[in-house]
Amino acid sequence: MAFFSAVIPRLCLSAFTIMQPLLVDKITTYAALPETPETRDKGYGLIAASGIVYLGIAVSTAIYSRQTYRFIISIRGSLLAAVYSQTLKRRSGEMGTDTAITLMGTDVERISTSLRDIHEIWASPIDIGLALWLLERQLAVSCLMPVILSLASFPWLAAPAASFTLFTIISFTTKDYSLNSSQAFTALSLMTLITMPVWTFIQTLPAIVQCLGSFTRIQDYIGVHSSSNKVLVESERGDSSITDEGTIIECRDAFIRWEPSGCDMLYGINLSVPRGSFAAIMGPIGSGKTLLLETVLGETVVSSGRVSVHPMPIAYCAQTPWLVDTSVRGNIVDPLNFEPEWYRHVLWMCCLAEDVEALPEKDLTRIGGQGFMLSGGQKQRLALARAVYSGCEMVVLDDIFCGLDAANINKICERLLDRHKGYLRCRDITVILSTHNAKVAAFADDVFILKEGTVATYKPSASSTPSSGHQTSFPDDNESKSRPASPKQQASPSVDAEVSSDDNAPDPKQTVSRPVKDRSVYFYYLNSAGLGLSILYIVLVLVFAFSQNFSTLWLKWWSDASTESPDGAHWMYLGVFIALGLGAVIIGAASSWYILSLSTCAPLFWLSEANSGDILNRFNQDLELTDMTLPLAAINTTKDVNTPSDEALGACLLKMIILFVVANYMSLTVPPLLIVCYFLQRYYLRTSRQVRLLSIETKAPLYQHLSETLSGVSTIRAFRRQQWFERNNLLFVDDSQKCVYTLFMIQQWLTLAMDLLACGLVVLLMILIVFSRDSFDSGSSGTAIVTLMSFTQSLARLLKFWSLTESCLGAVSRIKTFAETVPSEAQSKHSDADSSFSMHEKVKWPSQGAIEFVNIVAAYRSHPVLKSVSMHIEPGDKVAICGRSGSGKSSLVLCLGGLLPIQSGTVQIDGVDLSNVCSEDILRRLSVVPQDPCFLPGTIRLNIDPDEALSEAALEGVLKATHLSAIVQNMGGLDAELEPGLWSAGQGQLMALARAMARRSRILILDEAMGRVDAATQSLMERIVASHFNDCTILSIVHRYENISAFDKIALFEDGVLVEFDRPESLLSQETRFRALYTSSQN
Repeated sequence: MAFFSAVIPRLCLSAFTIMQPLLVDKITTYAALPETPETRDKGYGLIAASGIVYLGIAVSTAIYSRQTYRFIISIRGSLLAAVYSQTLKRRSGEMGTDTAITLMGTDVERISTSLRDIHEIWASPIDIGLALWLLERQLAVSCLMPVILSLASFPWLAAPAASFTLFTIISFTTKDYSLNSSQAFTALSLMTLITMPVWTFIQTLPAIVQCLGSFTRIQDYIGVHSSSNKVLVESERGDSSITDEGTIIECRDAFIRWEPSGCDMLYGINLSVPRGSFAAIMGPIGSGKTLLLETVLGETVVSSGRVSVHPMPIAYCAQTPWLVDTSVRGNIVDPLNFEPEWYRHVLWMCCLAEDVEALPEKDLTRIGGQGFMLSGGQKQRLALARAVYSGCEMVVLDDIFCGLDAANINKICERLLDRHKGYLRCRDITVILSTHNAKVAAFADDVFILKEGTVATYKPSASSTPSSGHQTSFPDDNESKSRPASPKQQASPSVDAEVSSDDNAPDPKQTVSRPVKDRSVYFYYLNSAGLGLSILYIVLVLVFAFSQNFSTLWLKWWSDASTESPDGAHWMYLGVFIALGLGAVIIGAASSWYILSLSTCAPLFWLSEANSGDILNRFNQDLELTDMTLPLAAINTTKDVNTPSDEALGACLLKMIILFVVANYMSLTVPPLLIVCYFLQRYYLRTSRQVRLLSIETKAPLYQHLSETLSGVSTIRAFRRQQWFERNNLLFVDDSQKCVYTLFMIQQWLTLAMDLLACGLVVLLMILIVFSRDSFDSGSSGTAIVTLMSFTQSLARLLKFWSLTESCLGAVSRIKTFAETVPSEAQSKHSDADSSFSMHEKVKWPSQGAIEFVNIVAAYRSHPVLKSVSMHIEPGDKVAICGRSGSGKSSLVLCLGGLLPIQSGTVQIDGVDLSNVCSEDILRRLSVVPQDPCFLPGTIRLNIDPDEALSEAALEGVLKATHLSAIVQNMGGLDAELEPGLWSAGQGQLMALARAMARRSRILILDEAMGRVDAATQSLMERIVASHFNDCTILSIVHRYENISAFDKIALFEDGVLVEFDRPESLLSQETRFRALYTSSQN
């Protein structure tokens, strides 16, 4: 019904619009009549008729636009909700992050823009037909020329010239027709009414086709059924197909793969997990541990056999911790009730109490996107705390101990996993954990060992648990062990409970920008292409407006000459008329090219640490507006050679001048008109500037929420929290809808005000024509009324595109504010190094690998993470950076790479102060193996050798050294597209190491690079580092201390302070803090 509610107002608009040329005919005829009482009464009627017609146009336009916008808003809200809802249903392997974001950002907004003229598809043919019928009565067969030229993609200005040319030829040949003022101006007004709907239809049709393409993409996305995985279906039905009531997970001859079209990765899996037990999954990298855990969650494809899981919420901790940009408390508690005592106990069990106390705002501190403020170990413990706090009956942990130090691992295992006093065990909560740590697995009741796609089961004996002090090994045989009885599980909190703390409301951080003054925004945008180019464009616009609008006045002189001398110089008038039209077309095309050139020169700014939703909004919404919408809106605002109401800004001014020349008394309206326009624009801009920014910025939480959902959809579904996240999405949609609809209505208010102003001008002109008969003849009346009629249409179009330009300038304002408020690297560093750092030295730098930190102080936002750190590392030294999670180890590495701002102190490599070298140059001269490997979009070759510096043979040697050759060949070779989902975490670490080998810098940084790999892979990586980087300086962040003696130096950090820095044997032979940490890890 929302669609059809605009039909009647649109029909009324067509009726009132088609009355304009009829009114012109009556007015020009009336002006030629002698003044009598009868004609005076007729004049009064024309005054009333003019007021009714233009008031009807204003009101019907307002109602029609309002109903259309209501329809668009309802469509937009429905599509945003539908895309997000389907995102929560699609299996993580079925979706691409770019797809959903593009659909919600670009396609939905494109649909909203395209549907603005949806009713013109059926209304324009009606307007064209009526106008053609009336024009045929004036110019006979010449009436077809506007339609023919418009459909042939000729500029509309050629239509009047062609029509009058054909009419002149016919009249000159047959002598049956002559051109009088009534015919000329009625025909000219009808041509405007014909060409405008023709061009509106031509422009709307491609937009609607484009809109249908966006609809099709959205339909394809939301039309795909959610995963057909048997696990997911059975869980939803509540029919687990498990015969034994004490069993919670059961696999029978299961063949499992990631994708429906992929290959099986696990074969004939048979296992069962009893309720309340602890099962550990072990195996080499790439053996399928994560695949088996994702199968329990219903995120994979069971191609054969059966996997049955008891339906229940599952507390899931992914291998890469999933966190949202809210507070520490929000990540743990949401969406449950906040229970302070239970909350504090969870922090203690997960070893987070001390870390939270050290944060600037305690547990109310925002952690940034994906936990930017936290270390890797803190992220994993925070995700674990969320799982424990949830109270779910089943907990699935995917190698969460890989980034933790030994002391924290021991405490967490004792407090959560110990058979006799661990919380999860005593509450009869089922735990499934994948791990490489044999000491952690020793706490388990069952250990499933994956190898080559199959599974074997081992049951540790009670005497082999770490609490008994024995070392643990895992033979191939199975031993039975009975688990002690556990207390009855505590009831889990309701997922639908509302959060009582104020920080837990869904409120992603989003700072609303204060609007930049429009004048500065205009200059900023024009400066991007150069003032010279912009001034030339403005000059061309003014010349174009003169060429186009002077033709109306020329037509008056022509009609007057034709009336006085029917056989006069028609060809002279016709030639000038054609020249003016063609001149406007040529100059208009040239100025269009200049404004399009302006947009291609616009600068692009972005910041890596910004809010993820804000970044997506800038690259999605802002660039869509500045690159696509703004140039066209600016062209249509200043001029438009392709539409009948093309005379926008410059044309409106020229029309007013012509109107005042023809009807000089109308010039008396200039002062009150300017006053009214001034207060209208002041009142309008005061509100629209704020709302237009809000309409853009309220979309950022939508994109951020979607981005966070995409990265953690498996976790959300496992916890059964889809409803809560969908409800939050609807809140963000509502906020965005309010601003978008308000902006629409504000713009329509301005259009209505200007339409009413135009109505008043028309009525005033009619009063002048009626009461000043001596000043108006038929030609003057026709010129005035046609000029004013086209002026009102131009004014309406000017306001439409100016409003759109205003909205787009909000994006320019955001970019300008962003560029001015965020310091660039060029501002903080010199463009080139100091004089002692020549270009020749820069090419070879670093040649030795000496590193020196001098009184380094660094902070995330206002939270200090490094405090007066001083350390000298000799060339070729192997330094182990140790300390508990969050002590500042990774921050030290970020300072070395120039990624973390240094508040004071200096970092030098081979004597070069890094404050004089840009971060890009620094990073290109370091080999880094991060804790979370980064995959680039593209081929495997690109990911290993992005600089294309190695030969084919050298690349093959790197692959063989890292044992990746067979894996790469199975995936299609070096030139195959890299699919990150098919690589395990351990294989990703080997890929990162291969990339470091390809770069071969003098400095190698290992940021807990071996934390996620098994013992065999760790041994392989250690051999590669020892052989390929034996003469390099190595900084390695470590949590495992078995091979600590292989390092030359040990740097121990505590709370951002370097507390010890010495050789391993020296630190281990004395009563040092490192010795205590080492002893704790061994026990």
